[in-house]
Amino acid sequence: MEVVHELRQAKRDLKDHQKWHIELREDHLNQLATAIVLNRSPSLLVQGKVQEFDRRRLKEIKHIQRKETMKRIYRKVGATLRPGSYTGLSRVDVPATKGLEPYPIGPDPKEWTGAWRPISDPTGIALHVSAMNARQYHQAHSTPFRSEPLLSYFGYRGDTSGAKRLIQGQLPPI
Repeated sequence: MEVVHELRQAKRDLKDHQKWHIELREDHLNQLATAIVLNRSPSLLVQGKVQEFDRRRLKEIKHIQRKETMKRIYRKVGATLRPGSYTGLSRVDVPATKGLEPYPIGPDPKEWTGAWRPISDPTGIALHVSAMNARQYHQAHSTPFRSEPLLSYFGYRGDTSGAKRLIQGQLPPI
């Protein structure tokens, strides 16, 4: 119970920090820049050169922000140049039942309230992800394009002459 209490408190702290992340980040940068400037020239505050100290601190904050921006850009470029470095899913959590069958044979994950079990086998991951995608894909079956009269006019795949006419700018007959 103590671990659960600590986890809940950590979650509340995280939410609180996320609310104030801009102010917390600003405060962190100010402290970091102050430490860097004082490390380079500790005599600035002793000699009463407050304006010079503030100017150097602001310059250091801008330098840190530029370095962080460049690091993000380099990371994006690196990920683009090494597309195979992304590993994909390594684990999927599914309802913990006797069988590992995905929905609709197994339990519905959206309504499951029991325990969960991780699956790390690539074949099992593919099976469950495919079942989730198929279920989400079928959500479109109740849209206007999947019911009459538009279904027969546009077709299942949108490859009928009516669909071609719509692409050319002709509206369907009412």
